[in-house]
Amino acid sequence: MYDQAASIETSNFDTFAAKLVSEKVFKPMFGMKTDEELVATLIQGLDAKLNGYEAILSKQKYLAGNVSWGYYSDL
Repeated sequence: MYDQAASIETSNFDTFAAKLVSEKVFKPMFGMKTDEELVATLIQGLDAKLNGYEAILSKQKYLAGNVSWGYYSDL
């Protein structure tokens, strides 16, 4: 089940978040211009993914399901 949640995270959230951080943080840090059109597109995509997470989490406790992983489930 953990692998399922990690896969969801990597293939959905990280794809948009990493590019967004690159555009808004790293490009300006290195004197490059931020592509605001791309940023807007990435935010829309990220928003859609977060809405999907919300739908999943409204039905179960964790992305991977209603499972307990020992110590970590108490956090």
